[in-house]
Amino acid sequence: MNEATKNLMTHVERIVRPLRAMQIRKLRMRRELLNHLQSALDEERAGGLDEIEAIERAKTRLGDPGALRENLQRTVPWLERMLMARVPGSALLDRPEAQFNRFWGITRRMTMLHTAILVLGTSALSYAALLVVVLRVPRSGILPILERPLIWAVADLVVLVTYFWLLTVSGEIASAAALSKHPFRGLFRRAFKVLVLMLIEMFLFLDVMTSRALTTPRDVAMTLISATALVAALLLIGGLIRKLDRRYTPWQTLEIAG
Repeated sequence: MNEATKNLMTHVERIVRPLRAMQIRKLRMRRELLNHLQSALDEERAGGLDEIEAIERAKTRLGDPGALRENLQRTVPWLERMLMARVPGSALLDRPEAQFNRFWGITRRMTMLHTAILVLGTSALSYAALLVVVLRVPRSGILPILERPLIWAVADLVVLVTYFWLLTVSGEIASAAALSKHPFRGLFRRAFKVLVLMLIEMFLFLDVMTSRALTTPRDVAMTLISATALVAALLLIGGLIRKLDRRYTPWQTLEIAG
């Protein structure tokens, strides 16, 4: 991206970014405005103006940024405008939202849709992987532990904590694949954590919570396969988000202050 294009894109972003609209609509607006600016810039260059003067002249020809912003906002359907409006008092949620984003490794340049895919996809996959272990528990094996509620409660608490830990590691894998410049850095360490956490869950469900004597090699093999499938699926989700987000990244990373 040369300096002239970056200058024009920054001008467009100052107009479009504050709009209350879905990102896919804003992307179309950005591209349309940028095309107008580039055409105007080419004409001004052909007229003999130097680069700086041509850029400023092209911006002037596009129109007043404030008026353009208002006109573009009016083209957005009212329901979409309401859905994207900032709710009164939502500033109180800024800190929890920042903590949530740090938990998942989400940055400002990710769109709302892609963030939802990351969070919901990772949560569903982690739960599905855990479900594979749970489904191996025979119904008859649960009955004895129900007679020991204290052991059941402690084991259940450990299962819950382990699941959230598994969810954290899964989020790291998916977000690294989606956002990191080096998505496979640290992958082996995270994948090993996933395996260990799932083995803990397997032991809790199959031995502690069902009073079974010993976990079988088949149980371990199934857990290993589930952990591998989980990591592969997380990488696929992250790769999908990286591909989808590529169209928005050049715009979302622009600094428009000033």
